[in-house]
Amino acid sequence: MRTPEPFGNYILLDRISVGGMAEVFKGKMFAPDGSAQAVAIKKILPHLAEDRRFVEMFIAEAKMAMQLNHANIAQTLELGRHGEDHFISMEYISGRDLLALHNHFRRTKSLMPTHLVAYVAARVAEGLDYAHRKKDGRGEPLGIIHRDISPQNVLISFEGAVKLIDFGIAKARKRSYEATRAGVLKGKFGYMSPEQVGKGEVDQRSDIFALGTVIHELLTGQRLFLGENDFATLDLVREAQIPPPSVANPNVHPELDRILLKALAKHPDERYQTSGEMADDLERYLHATGNSLSRKPLSDWMSANFQDEIQKEIESNRLSAGIYLEDGRVCYMEIDDEDDDTSLWDGKEARVAAWIDADTAKEHLLKDSVINSKSEEDLAHDLFGETDPQAETNRSIVESAKGVDEKLPIKINAPPENYAVIASRATVDYIQEPAVNNKITRRQIVFTIAIIFMAIICGILAFNATQKVELKQTGIIIQTEPREEISIYINGRLVSEDSPYVEKNIEPSKYEIVIEKPGYQNWITEVDLKEGVIEKIDAKLISDNAIPAKIKLRIYPLNAELYINSNKIEDNNSDKIYEFKGGENVLFELKSNGYEPFSKKIITKANTEEVIDLHMIATSGTLFIDSTPPGDVYLNNKKVGRAPCRPEGLDVNQDWALKIVRKGYKDHEETIRFGARRFIHVEAQLTKR
Repeated sequence: MRTPEPFGNYILLDRISVGGMAEVFKGKMFAPDGSAQAVAIKKILPHLAEDRRFVEMFIAEAKMAMQLNHANIAQTLELGRHGEDHFISMEYISGRDLLALHNHFRRTKSLMPTHLVAYVAARVAEGLDYAHRKKDGRGEPLGIIHRDISPQNVLISFEGAVKLIDFGIAKARKRSYEATRAGVLKGKFGYMSPEQVGKGEVDQRSDIFALGTVIHELLTGQRLFLGENDFATLDLVREAQIPPPSVANPNVHPELDRILLKALAKHPDERYQTSGEMADDLERYLHATGNSLSRKPLSDWMSANFQDEIQKEIESNRLSAGIYLEDGRVCYMEIDDEDDDTSLWDGKEARVAAWIDADTAKEHLLKDSVINSKSEEDLAHDLFGETDPQAETNRSIVESAKGVDEKLPIKINAPPENYAVIASRATVDYIQEPAVNNKITRRQIVFTIAIIFMAIICGILAFNATQKVELKQTGIIIQTEPREEISIYINGRLVSEDSPYVEKNIEPSKYEIVIEKPGYQNWITEVDLKEGVIEKIDAKLISDNAIPAKIKLRIYPLNAELYINSNKIEDNNSDKIYEFKGGENVLFELKSNGYEPFSKKIITKANTEEVIDLHMIATSGTLFIDSTPPGDVYLNNKKVGRAPCRPEGLDVNQDWALKIVRKGYKDHEETIRFGARRFIHVEAQLTKR
């Protein structure tokens, strides 16, 4: 942890990250009433602070971000300037971004459960939908596009909150800058949309594609667009050939596949038209699969996977709790607990408050008769060491300490120039070398004799144990159940076809033992045979049919009624594993309104795991209707809503007369025939009369 430093009305505690345009610090913000809260402070890097156009863009876009107030967007608190530093302060999120989660997955060779990924995606989509729809004070849409949805910009708090951050390159429709002119790519190449890297117009649907990329990677643990270089990556984005996430992760449900593939459609017209639609589908999926829409499951998962990080955050908060500002200077309240906690300030175990200005330290000195009895040079040597580069400064502080009635400044591990540490008297006792006492007491003599006596006894016992071992044989006894028609192999050599098997006078070593029997699972173990030991092995073989077949069902639609062997399954969810005996005939049936009845019969195989798709065919259709500009939608002369809208439950065996009406524009009319299709998208461009 870095040395805390004042920064206007803030204290900078530690640098969180640094990028190409800015650096971000964890800090404390102080209100006039003295209360404080943790914040994240983003400062423009010095070389960019001299670029007037960049600073203007930073200020304008920060003002725009300050208008956003949503549960899934990190709140921007202040736009300011301290000296030559332009900065914004934001809500501090105690947690990890999705990039850190990817690193965690690589280390642990694991993935986040699919229902939690869907929950994260729904929350980000809701935050995006709010930003996309945001209007100014006159009721005019701001036309905000984030333009940089990437793993680094999605945070998950340890409490399960999902926050979208960094609208730093977001573009408002009514603002334009040289830095965002045509031909200048902004954002990270692997998380752009095809139109963002091409010549297409970028709108809110570009953010939907980027979110789809982030969630696809979270489901699979693999980069979706990653070429050998930036140009190759851009080519992959342009092509947008997307494999379903279930190809890499069989736990992904077909409905979640569908949602992701729609968000990642190459052409914007084929994607979700709003982030709200994507959020609705994700929440419908979570509800249908019986998963919670609250943050608690995500909070529990974060707590289970980031225990060490959470503990460090708690300790960091404890240490920074006593830091405050006074007249523009960093001051500290002494930490006086009885636990030998590890200080994050200097990496040593010591109960210290923090680094403090040396001039201030002279005003807070500890009275102690032992200290006053020593010379300044001896005391400085005891506390600071002759090799300390600040020894002279420290000696001057010690000289001031003689006879003064408060606290003693000591310095650990060479802090920055002109800094010392305020510590309690207990700390001085802990850090100083213990006094050497040359007087040998009677208790010490008795204790030494006892240690010698115990060593002699232990030596005798060890010798006797060695002698006994030498009298023992080295061997192995193998007993199996069942005993007949078996094959026993030791290091690949067939040694017996019967049980029990006994072999003595074997050389001590490691041996691999394999026992085989037709119709049974191979029994395998490794034995590290020690000298003088007879190793006894009891092997109980397991019949193939005794190991059940495990089957996971992927059902669509999610709310369909499931029957197994004509028995209705009440607790039906996508994560449930069904077990059956090997060779069993199993009948699966699905029933749901608006879909054709479905049945599938299988014969199970013992000791196997498989995923079976049960996919019903809809007997009703759904229309996705949109128009530019929006108009009233009629089907068979009945008004069904205003575009964009989604009429569902339509009879696929009849023709539907579609009409879109808007005053001052020509009516759009066409006939819809479903045929074999069940989902049809209509995009109408209305023309003026």
